[in-house]
Amino acid sequence: MKTSKIYFLIIAIILFSGSISARAYDGVVTMGFGDSITQGYPYVRTHGNGCHCGIYEQYLEKMLTDRCIPNLVFNWGIGGETTAGGLNRIDSNIQSAVSSWGHVNFVLLMEGTNDYIFGISKSTTVFNLSMMIDTIRRHNITPVIGTLTPDTRTPHRGIPEYNTRIRNMAASKNVALVDHYAAMVANWGALTYDGLHPNTQGYYQMAAQWSEMVEALLGPGRNHCRIPTGAYLLLLGGGN
Repeated sequence: MKTSKIYFLIIAIILFSGSISARAYDGVVTMGFGDSITQGYPYVRTHGNGCHCGIYEQYLEKMLTDRCIPNLVFNWGIGGETTAGGLNRIDSNIQSAVSSWGHVNFVLLMEGTNDYIFGISKSTTVFNLSMMIDTIRRHNITPVIGTLTPDTRTPHRGIPEYNTRIRNMAASKNVALVDHYAAMVANWGALTYDGLHPNTQGYYQMAAQWSEMVEALLGPGRNHCRIPTGAYLLLLGGGN
């Protein structure tokens, strides 16, 4: 009897300490991947590094949960990063996410704003994004690419030209594209924190655009209610 009690005590400690791997999770797992806009600047001041945090990520998770789609959305944004930096880390980040959760369904890729700020050529930016898409697909994950959000702080730098290249590349590779720029440019003044980064309203709109695409890619039959995401994380001991 004493041994049995000890055994069940050990099991209880493991369950509620969060030390059980989340690999049993069978909902939709999404990685937000990119630079400071994915990170959530200015509201999130540290790199995402796979945390269960962020601004558009949290909005997106709630939107999908409210649609009865069990899901988790993780933040892999690094402020100040160029597409070369993203290409250098994306494979290892995907491996980390898959190791933690057993699978990843989507990578939401939006990167290149720092490329144009630093004067990196459009062709280099698009090449790096294309290679990232190839890496995502090698892991049997669906990539979704987003155009760069507007910039009224330094508009002469030419984000529209970068976005034209991104749209063309996405079409040539048959990659799902979310055109954040087109959806936000007309009302950017009300959606931006500093002319370059979204404010909370802007991040909310980004999440709505990502959500619409993710739902479309999941297709019919995925909208069903299970254990709410928050309850699942509580059972596991919470996220980062």
